This record gives sequence, C-alpha cells and structure tokens, in this order.
Amino acid sequence: MQRRNSRAVECDLRTNIVPTSLYWNIEEVAQWIEELGFPQYSINDEIKEGMKQRDYYHKKKDTYNYKFWRNKVKYLIENSKQKFKTDVIEHEKGNSCKLWKHLHNVNGSENYHDHAIFNDCNNKPITDPKSVADTFNNYFTNITENINLTSNSSTSCSGKLDNYISCRMPENVFFTIPQITNEFVLHQLITLDESKATGLDNISTKFF
Repeated sequence: MQRRNSRAVECDLRTNIVPTSLYWNIEEVAQWIEELGFPQYSINDEIKEGMKQRDYYHKKKDTYNYKFWRNKVKYLIENSKQKFKTDVIEHEKGNSCKLWKHLHNVNGSENYHDHAIFNDCNNKPITDPKSVADTFNNYFTNITENINLTSNSSTSCSGKLDNYISCRMPENVFFTIPQITNEFVLHQLITLDESKATGLDNISTKFF
C-alpha cells in the first residue's frame, strides 16, 4: 500500500482531487477529511464499495475487472462532486458570501479569461481589459450625442415606459423613476470614496 502524510492528503483535498490512483485505508482517509473540516461528499457507501472492489481486483491482478471498477469509482466520485456542489449552491442561495465562495471553488481560481466580452464600433472583438474600460467610458460620456433628445421622442419614450410599468405593477403600488438631475450626479461624484483604487483606465475619483 502506498502511503502519504496528512499534509499531502490535505493538498489533494483542497484542490478537490480524490487520489483514486493510489490505494488508501478508506477509514483513515475519511478520518483525515473529517479532521480537516472537509465534507465527505466524495466517499459515500457506493464509492467505498467500488474502491474495495477496485483494490480487490488489483491485488488479484485481474486487469479487466480492475479497470472496470477503477473507471466506475472515478465516475461515481465526479457525480458525487457535482451533486454536492449543486446542493451546496442551492442551500446557500440566501448567503451571498458562502455562495460566491462555492462558485469560485467550482469555477477555479482563475479570474480572467482571454475571451471577447463584446465588439467595438468596428465590430472587432475586445479582449484587453483596459480597452474594455475605455470603450465603456467612451460610450457613456458620449451617450447624449447618440440619442435623439427631441421633445417628441422624449414624450414617446416616457409613454412606453409608463405603459410597461403599469402592466406589471399592482394598482395599489406607487412606482416612479426619479429624474436624474445635475445636482444628483454632482452629489454622487463628491461622495465617491477616494481611498478606492482606480480602475483599469486609471481615472481617479478626485474630480475637484
């Protein structure tokens, strides 16, 4: 039997790797998992039985049955992991902190992927984070130039919005969208936290 210390086991468990290619004392592994605070989601009774069968045929040098049970154990573990993570996410819907923790665990630690988020004005994909920030800045700073703000169009848009809201809100509920004024925008800019780091565009919050 190939043995490793508990530190090595912990490294495997923290990366969600169950060492099915090695031969362990199942009870000892379960005890380590419990001591380390990991849920025993990958070692249920069906998996334990599969591991015993796998080890039995390995000792018998029965290659065919050994490979069968080895592959079945891997399949059962993957299914158990998926079910566990799905159940945890469902259970933690009301706890955003734990939910994000489990989602990051499922997705891995890599936060940035070199994929296009959207296309620029020339229909070319944008992948560079700074270019994405610049594109958003350019769009929102020039948004009034791209919209026809005539009185007729403004009235028409307001009517469509009112109809949309009235069809979806109960009659006894009052709902309104306040007008965005220059004073409101100025107040929001002044109250920005200057201690926050700048974004990818390196634009500081110190406007004044």
